[in-house]
Amino acid sequence: MIASVSFDSYYGQGDAAEIAAYEALAGVVFPEKYKEVSIGFNGAFILNKPVFKFYNRLLGEDVMSSAGMFLPFGEIEGSFETMEMKYQHPPEDFVQGLIIFSVL
Repeated sequence: MIASVSFDSYYGQGDAAEIAAYEALAGVVFPEKYKEVSIGFNGAFILNKPVFKFYNRLLGEDVMSSAGMFLPFGEIEGSFETMEMKYQHPPEDFVQGLIIFSVL
């Protein structure tokens, strides 16, 4: 996996075929490490919460955050928070060509 980062998932393992189908749908090829994590942990979230600092223009200050939970691939019963759903129904005014991969 990725050194010093531990993952878990509410949805179990991912399916390589679902990831490949999404790549074809969106016309993208994801990095191998991302696919590795997504197959091992569909809808992965980071356990040890590594954080990064960024400048929040709304607050006007540096803030610390984490990646949040990755969106899972495939059909998740009762959830609209999947890669496919976000691609098919992006937020209003979303920049075309970007890929939503995290709940945050």
